Amino acid sequence: MKLGFRLFTIAVLLTLMGTVPAISQDEATPASLYNDGVAALKAKEYTKALDLFEQSLEKADPEADQKIVSLAQRNGAIAAYYCGRDARKAGNLDESVAFYDKGIEMNPDFYNNYSSKALALNEKEDIAGAIKAFIKASEVAKEDKAPEMLDNARKLVYNSYSKDEWEKTIKLGNIFLENGESADVRFYLARAYKATNQLDQALEQANKAIELAEGGEDDQNYFAQGEIYEAMGNTSAAIAAYKKVTDGKYSEMAQYKVNQMANQ
Repeated sequence: MKLGFRLFTIAVLLTLMGTVPAISQDEATPASLYNDGVAALKAKEYTKALDLFEQSLEKADPEADQKIVSLAQRNGAIAAYYCGRDARKAGNLDESVAFYDKGIEMNPDFYNNYSSKALALNEKEDIAGAIKAFIKASEVAKEDKAPEMLDNARKLVYNSYSKDEWEKTIKLGNIFLENGESADVRFYLARAYKATNQLDQALEQANKAIELAEGGEDDQNYFAQGEIYEAMGNTSAAIAAYKKVTDGKYSEMAQYKVNQMANQ
């Protein structure tokens, strides 16, 4: 299943965090395993690299080998990302998600594993999981990437809203709001609740959207509020809301509604 919106290429800078001098011992040490992992990562042997970093972490003493632990976790997350990418390309989505989860466990601050996990979950048609993963990516990504990640999550809700899949919109919209915030998602929910005759919930969402973003794009939040008040039979409140829709694709319909109700 494709996302239905343009996905941005995930650029992973393979900045290896430095190597640790190998310790000359017959038995592999955390340092030697780490260095072998770096070599495998440079050689694009991602599965081998991930395995070596995991071995290094298993052998490392959390106190005595703090630097090695930190480096192995950070580069292990990069290796896991590439393993997940390759598994996803091969159509092995469950395996792909498992790799991304492993990378997240190794370094929770590497946002690429969250965003890539979201893509894999979306292909598995686990839209709720994809929304959560995108929102988590927005929380750990740098400021220039965070809005894009949150918008990707919003668009997954919009896909259902645009198809008038009201129950699905309500489900996904609430999952989004349990993990993040968006005036647009509140607007989708307001109209979905209104379409399913859940008017109190619809008004609550419209009011919250207005609180967050006033009218929003094309004064859509005021238009939704007007529709809901109209459905409730509150003509004066509906007219007041519709009059606030002064521009955009809803303005003509809002003016028509005002004239219609004023002449009743």
